Amino acid sequence: MAGFLKKLFSKEDSGPCVVKFAEISGYLDVSGEKTEKSLKEFCEKSRSGISREIEGLKEKVESLSKVKIEDDADIPPRVRVVVEKSVPAFVSAFEKCLPGEFPDDPEEYYKALVAVVQAAGKCLSGQGKYIHAAFPSEMKDIKSSVDLIGREINSFNKEMKPAMDTKKKISCVRNSYEKTGSLHSEYFAVSGEIKSLEESIDSGNKEKSLISEKISECKKSREYLEYERQIERISSLKEEISELKDNYHLAVATVSNVFRKIIYASEKDGNIEFSKKLFSLDDYMLSPGKKDAERIRSEYLSLYPQIKRYIDVNKGFVKNKSEERFFSSEGMFVSHVYDICNKYSEIYGEISSLEKSVSASGRAEKISGLKDRDEEIGKEIEHASGRVESLRERKVKIIEEFSKEKEVLAEKMSDLKGKETIIEGTPSIEGKPGENLQ
Repeated sequence: MAGFLKKLFSKEDSGPCVVKFAEISGYLDVSGEKTEKSLKEFCEKSRSGISREIEGLKEKVESLSKVKIEDDADIPPRVRVVVEKSVPAFVSAFEKCLPGEFPDDPEEYYKALVAVVQAAGKCLSGQGKYIHAAFPSEMKDIKSSVDLIGREINSFNKEMKPAMDTKKKISCVRNSYEKTGSLHSEYFAVSGEIKSLEESIDSGNKEKSLISEKISECKKSREYLEYERQIERISSLKEEISELKDNYHLAVATVSNVFRKIIYASEKDGNIEFSKKLFSLDDYMLSPGKKDAERIRSEYLSLYPQIKRYIDVNKGFVKNKSEERFFSSEGMFVSHVYDICNKYSEIYGEISSLEKSVSASGRAEKISGLKDRDEEIGKEIEHASGRVESLRERKVKIIEEFSKEKEVLAEKMSDLKGKETIIEGTPSIEGKPGENLQ
């Protein structure tokens, strides 16, 4: 240990100083302890003397408040009044600037000394200049104590500034040393995460390939081919349903236009019951939902004779060829709608049967599950790939920062030791994690 310390604190002047990276932490600890010890020893000695002087200064200031101006003193009345008013304020202000005790920390102790001198100086240059006219001896005594504290600050600067500077330099070296180690650790942590993510991406791509193969196998099965045929058939039937709906609505809209005119005319004639029945039929045919073909046919045929009579009497009720065709005979419209409704029911029944069969097919659910998993993996790979890209960018920056920080560490170490310093065994980010950091 003695040899180690001797090597660390050697003062050889020939050539640059050489320090091993792994020994820097120990060097800083020992150097820091020495610096702190010298600072504390000086502060303890200084604090002891200054504390006594502060106590004496308090007594001097307090005694000032008890001193009275002699009646026969050669002081102008106006000045006498000013002094008598200034003394209490001076004493109060001065007592406030004197601390009960000083901090242990050297830097804080120094700041406290400076604060005392600055505050005391303001007091002396403020109310103190008037009081001096009446009590020159007392004020001179107070000022001498303040000057003593001021000299202590000068002594502090002379004796302690080198130690304080050394303390700051130690802190700078330690920060750079720790940053170098931190960057080294981060580099390998980032490298490890990149490797883990790349393995995850590779695993995900392999799983996606397996899923693709499974989906392909499922689609080749007889059961799936039947499933696809049913799906295509359902799609085709739904197109037919859509076409039937369009034809139905077109036919109903055509006759409904004539019905509204007949309803109006029948209400005007007082044929209320017929009007209500025709309105009910019209409303039923126009309303949404599945229709009862038998109901439409039955109600329409029962009302047709009166419908025909109103059309014959009012030639203007039927105005286009579509309306003429539907009302050309008793069964023309109702047969057309009846066929549409029956065909709709037939197709709808087939669709329901096929959808039940499709729903019962396990292949469809299996493929759907595989596709969902494939999509999930795709998102995971996308996220991981983005993270890898970000980490690679960070890795490049770490290399740059690490290289610069090694130079900074050497500069700070040279500044601390007061001569050019070469650091051997600085960790490399090309090796293994933790290498040269022991």
